[in-house]
Order: sequence, then structure tokens, then C-alpha cells
Amino acid sequence: MVALAHQHFNFEAWRVCESLLVRRDGDFYLYVTVKKDVELEKEYASIIAIDLGAKWVAVSVARHRSKPKFYGRRVRGARGKYFWLRRKLGREKKLRVIKKIEGKERRIVNDELHKIAKDIVEEAEKHDAIIAIGDLKGVRNKRRGRKANRKVNSMPSHKLREYIKYKALERGILVIEVPEYNTSKQCSRCGSMRTERPSQGVFICEDCGYQINADVNGAKNLLKRAHAYMVWAGAAVTQPEGERFVLSHTPQPLASGGCPFSEGRRSLVPACSLLIL
Repeated sequence: MVALAHQHFNFEAWRVCESLLVRRDGDFYLYVTVKKDVELEKEYASIIAIDLGAKWVAVSVARHRSKPKFYGRRVRGARGKYFWLRRKLGREKKLRVIKKIEGKERRIVNDELHKIAKDIVEEAEKHDAIIAIGDLKGVRNKRRGRKANRKVNSMPSHKLREYIKYKALERGILVIEVPEYNTSKQCSRCGSMRTERPSQGVFICEDCGYQINADVNGAKNLLKRAHAYMVWAGAAVTQPEGERFVLSHTPQPLASGGCPFSEGRRSLVPACSLLIL
């Protein structure tokens, strides 16, 4: 969490763990690590699933709305702009200028990531939703073309995931990580694996003919897996206002194969810690 000098921060609600004074480029910065206990909500009415990708930093789908949300246009633009600018300045041996623009790029990207995380968490709070995020382990190691690999590896997916986690947990909202195995290949409508990707952004199912944005298809698969997990970990209760999920306990990391849809692979891992720097 970042608190600037002109911003109010209620330290009485937090326990101060440690601090560090750092000098950078002639300015002094005080880093304070604070901690507080958070009680997670036990009852939820919806689920928001977040697919972290290359073209878009994040794509979200939810049980309480029909249209997906796309995040990260500005991040993608900044990454592309400064990549080519660094390459140009590198040829000209202007190393000091490169260092200067890297700081500007980092500030632009971090500011946008905070806005994205805030929007997602505020939506979850408004609709009593759990947040399910794709587990990206192994995604960066996939073999793609050189240009596609650069885009994937340059997207700040890990940082966005951490921002979403701590902003959600601060408000008592549960965040779970969903294994992304085959979510990009499986049809979210019929479940078939006979699919194709004629381009990075297009997904087509050869069995049912379903055609959709590839990132949206992945997010929908994550949503299905998260829903199955909620039924497994708690209870799906039908009430007059609609289905609600009531957890009888705080979910713990599951062993391999411990979930109905894990198929012997990595299971869902809840993110249930809150330590803010």
C-alpha cells in the first residue's frame, strides 16, 4: 500500500512491523510495513473470474453480469511505446535517458494497475463476490513466437494479481487462484477440446461452432472451475434472491486431486494472507 505525504492513512487500524529509510535520486523515501488481522466474509452471492493475458492485462467475467470487461489498454500502449523507445536510445548509447524513461514507464504502469485492481475489488464488494484469478505458473515458459513471448513476459500479471489480493483481503473478500491448465484450449460452452485459434484473439470450437474472444473463453472456463470449487468448499444455497455460497470454514490449500475437477493436477489455492509494504 502506498500512502503519500498529502494523503491520510489511519495507522491506528494497523500494527507497524518495521520501517526503512531509503535515498533514491536525491530524494528520501520511508517504507513502512504494516499489518492487521482481517476476517474473511463467509457468504457470497457471485463470483468474478479474472483471466490474465498478453493482449489484455486482465479480462473479467462474472455470474452477476453478461458482458466481459477488458482491462489494460493503457498498460499495453505504454509497454509498447517504451520498448521501442528504449531500443532506439540503446542504439544511440543514451543510457542515462533510458534509466530516466524506465522510471516514468514504471509509474504509469503501476498507477494503471492500481486502478484496475481497485475497480475489480469494488465490483466484488458491491456484488458480494469472490474473486478467482488464473494461476499463471508455466504460462511464461510456453513456446510462442518471439513477438508473442515478449508481450506475455512484459505484461505485469504477477504485480496485478498481488494488488488485487491485498486490496480484496483488506476488505475481507476471498481471493482464490484457479489453475489455468487447458482453459485456453477448452470450449467454455460445450467443454470440447477440439478447438482452434486462427489468431491470438479468436477462439473457435469445431464441435459446437462457438466463436468468441479467446481471453473471454479462458475467463469463462476459470469461472466454471471457481464455481465448482465453491460448491466443493462450502455450500450452494438457493434463496429467493438467487444462489448464494456459504463457506462453513476458511478454505485451505488443497492437495493434488482434492478437488472435483482437478484431474490429478494443481488444485485451487486460496490467497489468505495480508502483509502490506
